[in-house]
Amino acid sequence: MNENLCIYIVDDEDVIHDSLSAFIRRHYENVEIVSFYTVKEFLRFLKQEGKKRNLIILDHHFDIGISGSEGVAKIRELDANIPIIFLTGVSDDSDITYEKDVNIDFKSKPISEIELKRAIQDCLEKRDKFVELQNRVIHLEHEVESLMVENKNARKWAYEALIKVGAETGGIAGDPAEWVSFQNKILDYIETLEQNEVINFAQNGNRLNCIVSLLQNRYGQFDEKSIKFLATGEFLFENHKDVYDMDFSPMLIAYSKCFENVLANYLKAKGILEEKENVTLGDCIYKIKENLSYLKGLKENFTKKYKKMHAFLELRNKAAHQSGVSKDDIEQAKSWLFNLKEVNKDQYLLDFIQYEL
Repeated sequence: MNENLCIYIVDDEDVIHDSLSAFIRRHYENVEIVSFYTVKEFLRFLKQEGKKRNLIILDHHFDIGISGSEGVAKIRELDANIPIIFLTGVSDDSDITYEKDVNIDFKSKPISEIELKRAIQDCLEKRDKFVELQNRVIHLEHEVESLMVENKNARKWAYEALIKVGAETGGIAGDPAEWVSFQNKILDYIETLEQNEVINFAQNGNRLNCIVSLLQNRYGQFDEKSIKFLATGEFLFENHKDVYDMDFSPMLIAYSKCFENVLANYLKAKGILEEKENVTLGDCIYKIKENLSYLKGLKENFTKKYKKMHAFLELRNKAAHQSGVSKDDIEQAKSWLFNLKEVNKDQYLLDFIQYEL
């Protein structure tokens, strides 16, 4: 093996230390063997040392001091998962009470070299699986923590967005069903803005229809609602593009809802989401992160797409801030999402998704 191993032998007989050490060195490279002749001596060492602990080979019967069985309880207080090969004799195993510990492999003395090699290999494989599972748990804990932060920020964004549009906040902080109501209120607000803008800019009244028609031709794979969100956001932005001292949050919300819908459809087409699964934009970005290796296999430069998606999500969340969304923010979002004047599936996320659908 190329891995650096550290194996502790705890036994009160020199012949056992010599034979075990000779066997281990014949079969494992880069191995460090540390010998102890009493359990108490080993426990003192274990409390102080900070090395990676790979394996303990522990005798049960000791003429001096506590037994191996008594030592296991104290070892487990210091390291709950280090693998142990417990060597026992037929007549001295009456006080062994750790048979249910999956990281202890009980072997009778004398033990053959074949049996010892198999026991060491099994212990190291168990250790590797445990480390893998432990790392996975740590990763999942970090993901849950990240999602909790994202959820908190999203709810803050929703709450403040509702205040901005003059709607009642209701129970937005608690009931998931309130999110549906929230989105409907935002949609109603955008539709109201759309109607007002058409009235206020009667001379450009046909512009909205032109934008809708243009987007329908370009994004033929997108659903009607997504086109409507995108066209409304673009229409409002066009009519305010010379204004700098206003909050552009409604435009960004409209772009975000379009992106959320089409991204969910893209993930369903790739088999990452279930057909009837309802998700938010944050859910979609998280799913992409989970399946990034798979998606990178489909598209070599998908990592760049993911970075743009994540950056867009972070920008969308600025709508929760008191300062709102600036014109520069909107232009940045559009630089990732789409451009009415050109089609470029490598540059713009919506063009990429249209191409992939």
